[in-house]
Amino acid sequence: MKKTVPSAPSVLLVSLVAFGALAGLARADDERSITIEKVDVDDQKTTTTLVVTGKVQNLPKGTQITGSLALAGHDGSYRRSPVLEDGTFTIKIGPIRKRVLPGEYTVKADFVLRNQPRHITAALSTERGAEVKVTPGLKKIRIGEVAEGEAEKKQFEQRYRELYEDARIAYLNVVMNGSYYTFAARPRAEGPWKPAAERWAARSERIKSGPMARVGRGVATIKDEVFQSYYPDAQAALESIAYLLPRLDAAYGAEIYKTLGMKVPPAIASLVQYDVVAVKENMHRHARALEASVGIEPEEWEPVDLGVREEGQILGEKYRSKVSKFEVERPAADWVFRPATSSPVTRLQIRPGDEKRGPLGQLVVEIHDHPRSEGDADLIEAIEVQGRDRWPAFKKIDSKKISAPDATMPGGVRPGYELSFKATLAGQVYLVREYHLFCRWKKRTYCLTSMAHEGEWKGFEKEFEASVKTFKVLDAETPIIEPGEGDD
Repeated sequence: MKKTVPSAPSVLLVSLVAFGALAGLARADDERSITIEKVDVDDQKTTTTLVVTGKVQNLPKGTQITGSLALAGHDGSYRRSPVLEDGTFTIKIGPIRKRVLPGEYTVKADFVLRNQPRHITAALSTERGAEVKVTPGLKKIRIGEVAEGEAEKKQFEQRYRELYEDARIAYLNVVMNGSYYTFAARPRAEGPWKPAAERWAARSERIKSGPMARVGRGVATIKDEVFQSYYPDAQAALESIAYLLPRLDAAYGAEIYKTLGMKVPPAIASLVQYDVVAVKENMHRHARALEASVGIEPEEWEPVDLGVREEGQILGEKYRSKVSKFEVERPAADWVFRPATSSPVTRLQIRPGDEKRGPLGQLVVEIHDHPRSEGDADLIEAIEVQGRDRWPAFKKIDSKKISAPDATMPGGVRPGYELSFKATLAGQVYLVREYHLFCRWKKRTYCLTSMAHEGEWKGFEKEFEASVKTFKVLDAETPIIEPGEGDD
């Protein structure tokens, strides 16, 4: 579709210093200026081309005029054309082979000194001994319909919001994995724990091929798809985050290998530019810029650092976490609390002290983050999907919503979800019951998992239920301290 913008001359005098400011009052006919007289837009399905015509005042033949097209917030896309004998110019911008989004654009015709041929630079620079000042020509044009542009802008806002959540998920995964195994690699009395590097690397590969890859693909898709985005600051912030994510991962990896006294693999070393703290601070800055650009309410990217090794207090039969905001009681005095080391999400294991019963059943506390969740329904869906994806030979038995008493929650009730199923681990069939309590912000579940060999479940069931009744989430602003317990 070819469109001609009305040909009335449009000259905008911007606040540049005119020659008259240096040499007294300048006459109008001494002013160097550029006027855009017409813009023809040929907007096709796959390309967009603009032809900008205009004239100049007091600029010699051969002067290069630079034309640009810019959506709000952008610098523009540039093309140059020489001034002809009669003082006119024609600039062709395009064909632009990316999608030009509907909206209001600024067409600019400008004089850029560094783009001029030597003879033009010499002539203009020596004339009167003054710096060359030229008033550019500007014209506003609209490409596409107003309603179409408004609809497109809403769609892109949603895409950036989804990419923000993808970036936050990827960041949380990198930090949880890296900080957890950094801690695990620290020197111990029995010597370094060498498996820390291997386990970090295995999980790092899954993160890079999963959440990190989604961010990279999403950002690259928009960049390749459109000529200019409605949200240039959001696009720039996401490109920076996508660039920094593998470098943050590598910074953690390098620290783990060095702590263990091992050589840092070249693929990791090549990505390390700054330490973990510096990269995280940089990423937080870009996250804030992204939030401001799209109007996202700022979110905490590290509500609880699951990378920190689990640590808690044992208060009689109760375990209260110092870092993960939960408490639970063991079924009986002969059961043993074991802060977990197998993965960042696993915080605590509770096992029978009896050597014969120990391998047959256990309780496990885990924490699962779901940053995209907006409410109970989202968390329930995430629990169901996670169960199917995570447990080998998953076979659902039952599920139900939970309303657990909690004086810190509105109405005195904390919502949750219970999922029961069978799964096969190392050839052994287990009965598993996950008891999830939802955090008050609907972004995380605290899960107490009861699991036992299928034939042994009945022997454990009452003990499991006794602990489940005591499981609490401590995410209120003021932690609850029961009388007489104190604090170690």
